[in-house]
Amino acid sequence: MAEIYPLPKTADQEYADSPLKLCEVNRSFVSDLPAGKESLAIIRAVAGIGRALGITTTAEGVEAQSQLAAVIAEGFR
Repeated sequence: MAEIYPLPKTADQEYADSPLKLCEVNRSFVSDLPAGKESLAIIRAVAGIGRALGITTTAEGVEAQSQLAAVIAEGFR
C-alpha cells in the first residue's frame, strides 16, 4: 500500500492541518520491480505526487540493485 502522511503525526485536528512532508511506498510494491507493471505504475504515481508537492519520496524494502535502479529512475531519492 502507498502511504502519504505528514510528519510528525500529531493529534487528529493538527494532523489534518499539517503539511505533507513524505510519500512512502510499501515494500509490497517494490518486491516485484522492475518487472511488475502494476507496481511500477504505483511507483510512478507516488513519484509524481512527490514532485508535484515538492516532498520527499521513499520506498521500503529495496533489496536488489534492479529495484534500486527502478525507484531512482522514477525519481525516488
